[in-house]
Amino acid sequence: MAYYYNANIRRNAGKLDAVFNIKNVPSAVLSTLVRDFEMSLADAVESNPWQTDTCIGGWHYSRSIYENHRYRTARAMTHLLVDVVSKNGNLLLNIPLPGHGRPDDDEFAFLDKFGAWMALNSEAIYSTRPWKIHGEGPTKGGGSLYGGPGPQFVAGDIRFTAKRDSLYAIALAWPEDRKLVIRSLASDSPHYRGAIARVGLLGSESNLTWSRSAGGVTVNLPEKPPCEYAYVFKINPLRE
Repeated sequence: MAYYYNANIRRNAGKLDAVFNIKNVPSAVLSTLVRDFEMSLADAVESNPWQTDTCIGGWHYSRSIYENHRYRTARAMTHLLVDVVSKNGNLLLNIPLPGHGRPDDDEFAFLDKFGAWMALNSEAIYSTRPWKIHGEGPTKGGGSLYGGPGPQFVAGDIRFTAKRDSLYAIALAWPEDRKLVIRSLASDSPHYRGAIARVGLLGSESNLTWSRSAGGVTVNLPEKPPCEYAYVFKINPLRE
């Protein structure tokens, strides 16, 4: 491994332009490569970047999956993406193609929905870093992605990402009473000690009405969500 690493550096005038991914990483080399979680994911924030690779169907194209409409949904894959990124991970998503190379109708429908969510909310995904904690709420992520559609998230399930001075709280379900409580932002929280200036909702209102107490930040939501799932709230601090 060391030989190929040094050879690559020499060929590229000191610039490293390759990333080495591996499963079952020995602890001695964890910081030198990217750990790969095939069809599974980390349970908490990892100090080193890592990757989940998964598929909306089978690893190879299956006509029966298409004919029986059994691809994983855009909702489930968006929730997975958010959970992975909140823990310092990257999502490698496989779209299996038939022999002619063109996605089938269900795959195009998936890509349309997944792409629409990203077009509205990618600010909370691209170039972000994990926050002090990955999330809060009753539903736990992590573990194997085999054998089912994944966790069914409920109101109160939130994942966090951060970029510069912005914190993104991504609610994985829309509260029926239209009140989102972010407990990790309580007035006495060890995670967020400064004052909050603004709480906005991507794709909707840039400054929602909210209050902060020892129980958390309570956000009053608009009548309609801006998208079908995974609602991104942008929190900015009060500048001194």
